[in-house]
Amino acid sequence: MDNATLRAEIRTKTGKGSARRARREGKIPAILYSHFSEPTPIALDPKALRKAVRDSEHGFNTVLTLELGEAGKRTALLKDWQIDPVSRRLLHADFLEVKMDEAIEAEVPITLVGKAKGVEAGGILSQLRREITVRCRPGDIPGEIEVDISPLEIGDSLHVGDIPAPEGVEIRYTHNYTIAVVTPPEGGATPAGGAAEAAGEASESGAGEGGES
Repeated sequence: MDNATLRAEIRTKTGKGSARRARREGKIPAILYSHFSEPTPIALDPKALRKAVRDSEHGFNTVLTLELGEAGKRTALLKDWQIDPVSRRLLHADFLEVKMDEAIEAEVPITLVGKAKGVEAGGILSQLRREITVRCRPGDIPGEIEVDISPLEIGDSLHVGDIPAPEGVEIRYTHNYTIAVVTPPEGGATPAGGAAEAAGEASESGAGEGGES
């Protein structure tokens, strides 16, 4: 897989003054974190970053090559970002340096495809989790994982353990939590062992349930 390449420059100073100066120049301040060296303050073009993420099938899990001038090239993933709530402009970004041959953990969106049989029968589909934790090499991180929900009847639920992992990817979880559930229409009867029980199980798993560290 070819990495998206972004030009960036190392900021020699940090703080609000350095951040404002970067924005005046049409760039955003960012930090390149690493398990191999100290954090590096950088600045880069936010439009180029948005384009790299938008144009890649890997989305926010796109592997990026940061060209840092005389400091050379660093391979990284976008880990966090800050957006202005009014203008929606990108204000800041955090990157994590990675090695292409070393597995890491990442959060991947779950996309439900198809129309559940239970929905066609009048049931209501609820998606309780929208991301799962995976472990794989950076180049194998999928932009999303699609799951066909068409077989789900009223009272059925989809658990993380039901999701087939893409090649080279391990889905990480300590509890087989619920991803989606089809509940009866309001006033309808719940089949034995059905949706109410599954929804309760998902609630107990909690939003913090995810991959192992």
